[in-house]
Amino acid sequence: MDHREIVVGTDGSACAAEAVRWAAAEAALRRVPLRVLSAHEPDQPATTAEEAAARVRRGVRVRAQDVAGPAVQTLLDAARDAAMLVVGSRGRGGVRSLLLGSVSWQVATRAPGPVAIVRGGERTGPVVVGCDGSDASRPAVELAFDFAAAHGAALVGVRAYYPPSPALGFGYQSLVYALDDRDQSVAADLTRELDPWRERYPTVDARVLVTHGGAADALVAHSRNARAVVIGSHGHGPVAGTLLGSVCPQLLHHARCPVVVTHD
Repeated sequence: MDHREIVVGTDGSACAAEAVRWAAAEAALRRVPLRVLSAHEPDQPATTAEEAAARVRRGVRVRAQDVAGPAVQTLLDAARDAAMLVVGSRGRGGVRSLLLGSVSWQVATRAPGPVAIVRGGERTGPVVVGCDGSDASRPAVELAFDFAAAHGAALVGVRAYYPPSPALGFGYQSLVYALDDRDQSVAADLTRELDPWRERYPTVDARVLVTHGGAADALVAHSRNARAVVIGSHGHGPVAGTLLGSVCPQLLHHARCPVVVTHD
């Protein structure tokens, strides 16, 4: 477990307040300090961070920091020495029709360490992690196991792929059986990938899930009952994807629970 401080950004919005509460709960659970950080224009009063910190001080070591400067760069600078950076899904300046704020998106794609984008209420379900077998997805798997162990939660490793879809007719029945074999093979591969982490985190009840179709759709669907979804910043397969591809944007826009993005 990483014992460095957790940093959470706030701008006084309702989404930011939710992120601060989530970050405070994580800091209390992990017994690490919390830094509540607010960036503001030089001519604006610096009061947002202290007001937010005052609401979560019970049971947590909290310090408030107001910085005069651009929000994105301020958060990125703070993330360099943090165990995790936490932001809300949309800030006070966001357009209501946008599902993810510009600051949240830029931080999620550029931070040097794990970033949690918080949305949704309190959840008690499993930790869901997208696994594609690439080297880049391993930090996501490790963080997901660590997160599940800290929360006493189960873990679900998800892998999605598109099966071939020939026209119905001759050979269709054999394709069904071939898909069953393929699903079992993919599940076995995924199980082997998780086995080292099962040994390292023996208290975590981990299982695998193989699904057909798009990875983003699969992860969004499972986010409805998840405590958090963890994904890697890059990957070559259908689940981890890439921040420049379709999986991460769709998940960050539509997930029903906090999403944690890991970076190499």
